[in-house]
Formats: sequence, structure tokens, C-alpha cells
Amino acid sequence: MKKLFFITVNIVILLALLSISVSIAFSVDASNVKIIDTAGCNLAIVEETAQNTFSLQSTSGASNWFATVFEGVSTGHPTTFSLRMEGTGVNETDSDLGKWSGLWPVYTYGKYLDYDTYIYYAKNADGYWVSSDVFAFDKLAGNNKTPIQTVIPAELAEEFLSEDGTYWSPWQEIKEHKINVGNKFFDVTKQFNSSDIAFAMRVPYTYDYEKEYMSKLKEANISGVTLHEIGKSTEEHDLYVVEVSDPKASKEELQERRVVLMYADEDGNEPDGSWVVNGAMNYLIQGIKENDKEVMKVLSEVTFLFIPMLDPVGWSDSTYAKMTYDFKYEAKPVRPEVLAYANFVIDWCGEKENRLDVVVNLHNVECNEAPNVLCPILEANQVEEIDNLNKFLLLRLKELQDVHISNTYWILGGFSRNRLAGWAAHFWGNIQIAYEINSRYPENRLSLNDLDTLGKSFVLSFREYFNSEEYERAFLLMEKRRYAQMKLRKEMLPGYLRYSDMDDYRILGRGF
Repeated sequence: MKKLFFITVNIVILLALLSISVSIAFSVDASNVKIIDTAGCNLAIVEETAQNTFSLQSTSGASNWFATVFEGVSTGHPTTFSLRMEGTGVNETDSDLGKWSGLWPVYTYGKYLDYDTYIYYAKNADGYWVSSDVFAFDKLAGNNKTPIQTVIPAELAEEFLSEDGTYWSPWQEIKEHKINVGNKFFDVTKQFNSSDIAFAMRVPYTYDYEKEYMSKLKEANISGVTLHEIGKSTEEHDLYVVEVSDPKASKEELQERRVVLMYADEDGNEPDGSWVVNGAMNYLIQGIKENDKEVMKVLSEVTFLFIPMLDPVGWSDSTYAKMTYDFKYEAKPVRPEVLAYANFVIDWCGEKENRLDVVVNLHNVECNEAPNVLCPILEANQVEEIDNLNKFLLLRLKELQDVHISNTYWILGGFSRNRLAGWAAHFWGNIQIAYEINSRYPENRLSLNDLDTLGKSFVLSFREYFNSEEYERAFLLMEKRRYAQMKLRKEMLPGYLRYSDMDDYRILGRGF
């Protein structure tokens, strides 16, 4: 009897030790989770509040952006990421998580900075997967349930398939979340099937993707597409402007063409606009390669300039409003990227005597702050031009793509001379217009494919705008401003040229 009792006690002790051992092993597994320092990411682990529950906080104070790369995530249990976004925005106040209500963040098992992690696939009418990579030699990727690709392991690929089975992206949405507005926490819980994941508010647009895109563009040597490498940023990022024009037109004919400059990521943590610019480029480049009639018709009337990422330094450290005010000259060193963009516009409009009709500045807002497309500001010095252009474009975008739009403005008045679009408008007469793009709008979330298509819709809408009565009225006002500024520059140029130490002021303060 004593022997039986002894055996029983030993079994209980052994089971208890095994239980403790399992608990410790799980705890160690959970504590192995770490964040990989990655450019463009801004989340840090503050504490592990419970097993597989991690409290995260922004390191950059950006309420409209979060992203991070994890290593060592448990694949056997759900993981909870609890985000607290503090000290956000220009005034360093807490974020309003009410704006995140309905937010579906995204994740991937692909490598955050790799080009292929941002390539998606859609099925064509014949049931074959077609790659979004405009530079791919063969864009077909099989006709199986998921496309042939190397970003996500084949056994996990179905996890990234759309519900209807016709769209596949390396980035998938996380639909389950909980918001505690009072305590400023946004909780996301999911059981991941890979220990290495990237997690973000919306699909990122990275400098590494842009650099690889531009390298492929340069190598492709496509007629009518010119890659302008205009300088380097403060942190040695390459700066690009992509020109897409009619490959059949002469120099003299191109000088008469209307010109649109589209740029995005002026605030370095707003990728939605960059994907719209990317989509516009893809549409025109693919069209030139295929000699598409619709694209060639557009380019026979309009030339496009594209800057997908205006501020790669702001992207690198996830900073909001790092470059927003830099085009207003002040008595301080001017960032080299600001001078590079200004000099490009001066050379384009001045030395080369090309037109510049519209400059579009694309941003993005938080989840339910605005619909898919909104023009936030009606500038005091271009009320008629901006209002007419905005109403025309919004209507066409909705007809072309059925995106959710708003005809209201957040700001009625004011000036944006401190931004590239406003600076260019002041000296060269173009219409300046800003748009907020929102891919996370709960009533109509936009995929990468949708954002790409929105870029195409902008291109087609601008082509129609330039053939409208609204543009004819705006053109007269633009020419009046342009003439006045040209006259002023000629009168003031001799005086400013006397001072060799005032080069930056001449560029930003007088536009020459």
C-alpha cells in the first residue's frame, strides 16, 4: 500500500514537473518574439503583458501609420498585438483611435523590403493568373488555385487568396480587432502560420521597392519613358522623376502638350498615394509596350510626370510632415532633395520651356477619417480652378471605378506655397490640387489592384478634363499668373545674381 502511494506521489510530482516544463518552454517561446529593425517601420515592443500578448508603441509619433517586422512569433497559438499610439502628429498629442474603427490591418510572410512582396496576381478571363509586375517577361503564373510565386511558401499560399478566388496578394487583411478608445489601445489577435511576419496599417510602399522598380524601368529602355535621376536625399536615397510621353511626338509637339505632375509620400508614412502613382505609371508603361490604342490616345494629348515617393527620408524613419513646409524659404540650410525637385521644375518649365498644367499631391488619411478620395483644401488663390477640376475628377473617378468620394473640403482658404505643388503654382502658374486617398475606408476597402486601377482612372480623367470647358476657363487664369511671374523674374534676376551666396534663395524664393 505504501509502495503504491509512493508511486502515485511520484507520478503526481512528475506530471507537475512536466506541466511546469511545458509552461516554461511556452514562455521562452513567447519571449523569443522580437522586432527586426527595418526602415519604414515604427513599432517597438513595450512589454509582454501575457503569454503571446505584446504591447506595442509607435517610435515615431505617427497616428496614421504603423508597421513592423516580427521574428519568432508562435505558430501554435493566437498572438495578440496591442497597439498604443502616443505622442502623435505635429502637436505631439495622442491619436484618436476612433478614426481606426473598422480598420483592417495587413500582414505578410514575405520579406518586407523585397520587390516581389508587392506583386499581386489576378485571374484573367481564361482562368490564368496574371502578374502585376509590368516588367515581367512572362506575366502568366499558371491556372491553379493559387499563382506560381516564390514570396509565400506554397503550403501557405491559399491563406492569401481572396474570398472569390480571383485575386492573390502577398498581403492579407486581419479582420478581427478590438478598440478600447478610452485607454487608447487597438488590439489585433490572429494565429499566424509563420514565425516571421510583417504587420502594417495598410500595404506599405517602400523605397527599396521604388529603387528596384526604377532599376527595372531603366533597364527596359521603353520608348517614350524617361527616367530622370535628379539627385540624392539628405540620407543618400536616389531621387527620381519618371516622364511618360508620346513616343511618336517630336520635341516641338511635346512642348505644346498639356502636362500633369503626380507625386505622393510628401509625408513619408502615407503609402496609399504612392500606389496610385505606381498604378498610373504601370498603366501607361504597359500601354506603350503593347501599343494600346487607349493609352496612345491619352499620350497624344497629355504628358505625365511621376514622383511615387517625394520624401524617402521621411519614409525611412516613418515621420509625418518632415518635408511638408520645406519649399517656403527660411534662413536655414535647405535640404538637397528640396533643391533637386525645385531645380527639376525650373529646368522643365524654364530652360526646356515645357508646359506644367496641373500638379497633384496625393496623401492618405486614417481608416474612417474620409472616403476613398477627398480633396482636402480649396486654396484661396485658385478657388475657381481647383473647385471645377475637383468636381470634374471626382465624378469621373466614381463613374470609372465606383470609389467612394466626397465633394466637401476640410479647408476653405489658405495657401500651400510651402509644398512642391503650391511652390510650382506660385512661380509657374499651374493648378495645384491635393487628394487624400483611403484604402482602408470600412465601407469600401481598396486592394493593391484597386489602388493600381485608381491610378489609371486618374490618368483617363485628366485626359478628359483637358478637353472640357472647365479647363478652358482655368487655362486663361493660369496663363495670366504665368506671364506675371515670368515678367517679375526677368526684372529681378540681375539684382539677385549679384549675390553668389544666395543661390538657395533664388531657387526657392524667386523660382529661378
